[in-house]
Amino acid sequence: MLVCGTLAVAAQEHVEFRWYGFYGVGEYAFMTNVNQTTHSDTANLHGFTFISGFQFGKEAGLGLGVTYLNDPRGGFTQLPVFLELRSHFSRNTLTPFSAVQIGYCIPLGATGIPPKSIYIDEGGLYFNILAGARYALSRNLAVNLNMGYQLMFLNKVKMCDENGMPALDDPILFHMLRFGAGVNF
Repeated sequence: MLVCGTLAVAAQEHVEFRWYGFYGVGEYAFMTNVNQTTHSDTANLHGFTFISGFQFGKEAGLGLGVTYLNDPRGGFTQLPVFLELRSHFSRNTLTPFSAVQIGYCIPLGATGIPPKSIYIDEGGLYFNILAGARYALSRNLAVNLNMGYQLMFLNKVKMCDENGMPALDDPILFHMLRFGAGVNF
């Protein structure tokens, strides 16, 4: 109730988030693949992202980010590093935004549960496009909700058979639906 009351009071006054200068974003996201891969792989990933950049105006910001993607089964855990283009569409307290991120997935060498284990031998392309809304709590602090599409192309993924022997060394392409919540500072 305290949070609802605070938001109600804050909604009565116009708070304009800083729209020029250095910015940071910390975020949690959940991703799940929506495509059927060659080997019927599924991935439900939890992502923790940090982005640091420079906002040139409300229309354009350029940042550098890193995401830790955790696969609870361990097989597809990785670390994408990316360049981000971010845009906000108004200077109101509540404003829509969009972001495009492109980079490279660095494999972390995690494996699944033997005997059928998965190992990312070589990372690959990372692409993310998202849209959402940012709510300014003060000039230097805001929260956001977003959703989007994420593509991950992993160049070499080793899969082991029931005996633990390497069976496949193929690329895998994931088309993922992404939901996120974060803090802008």
